[in-house]
Amino acid sequence: CAVTPDAPLAHLAVSGHAHAGDAAGGVRLLAGLVSRGCAPSAGSFDVLIQSAGRKRDLGGAVAAYSLMRRSRVAPTAFTLNSLLAARARAAPLPSVISLLRRADGGAPRWPGAPPDAVSWNTALGAAARAGEHALVESLFDEQSERGLADTQAHNVAIRSTLALGNGTAARALLRRMESP
Repeated sequence: CAVTPDAPLAHLAVSGHAHAGDAAGGVRLLAGLVSRGCAPSAGSFDVLIQSAGRKRDLGGAVAAYSLMRRSRVAPTAFTLNSLLAARARAAPLPSVISLLRRADGGAPRWPGAPPDAVSWNTALGAAARAGEHALVESLFDEQSERGLADTQAHNVAIRSTLALGNGTAARALLRRMESP
């Protein structure tokens, strides 16, 4: 029985590779499906990018994203966040910040959805883990100016400020978080 590949079937097959931690196999499968005329959904690529990122397989995440772009599938906010998370786990901090900045600049450098609170929080968390407290402060200020600073962002900024020994600034951030 011949089955014509369609987006839902592709997603099911790719999800199996993603859950098995086989991003390379998923990318090969998607490439084959695309060559046969199947138009996979962004979610099929996203699940591979996210799975590769969890395994610190930046190459697999980038391969899935590259195929996504070659397939002319528009990246979503989830795509961006998955790529940022993959970089935060497996690449130096400047790579994370570079992707955030590129996405924030929009087209043509980033053809997908703009950074959201999750995007900013991922970069903020990566900067905090790297001990780059000045960068945490700068990113948090930008995120706040855009109205995207949520509880998670405030908590990262507060911890970073406390790591510098500045309890007064940490309390000010807490008050700012608590006020509407």
